[in-house]
Amino acid sequence: MAEFFEMPDAEEEVNTSNEQTFESALPAPEPEDALAVFNREWNEKLELKRQLEEKAEEESKASAAQDLSNWQSQREVRLNAKKEVNRTEEQVLLEQHESDLDAGNVWDRVTKLIEASVDAPDDPNKSDVSRMRKLFIQLKNEPLEVTRGALVEA
Repeated sequence: MAEFFEMPDAEEEVNTSNEQTFESALPAPEPEDALAVFNREWNEKLELKRQLEEKAEEESKASAAQDLSNWQSQREVRLNAKKEVNRTEEQVLLEQHESDLDAGNVWDRVTKLIEASVDAPDDPNKSDVSRMRKLFIQLKNEPLEVTRGALVEA
């Protein structure tokens, strides 16, 4: 009975017979026809094109990111310069307003608000303000306090 339960060794012919059955089970490779060759070559070309497109896309993205960062840095420089210019202009304007408030002649500030060089209007429907403009200029040059003081003394 012991003969029935013996296990064959791994190096025996059992393995070689299995290999022969597997080899015989595989079909013989068929020669490729023209369509199969074309499809294989076409797929290789498509794969190559896909790789080139991916590479170009990556380069394009890198270039775009670089351009964007350059643009943002230039924008930041321009904004900072504009902010600085605006601050200095505002400071000058505030100083000018303070000096105008300290000035004794109020009519100087009024004449700064009007255009003294404008002549009569071309449109007949607009009112003629040349007389008012002349009055403002006169008050600027000779304030009422000075004019009234000269009349009271006389």
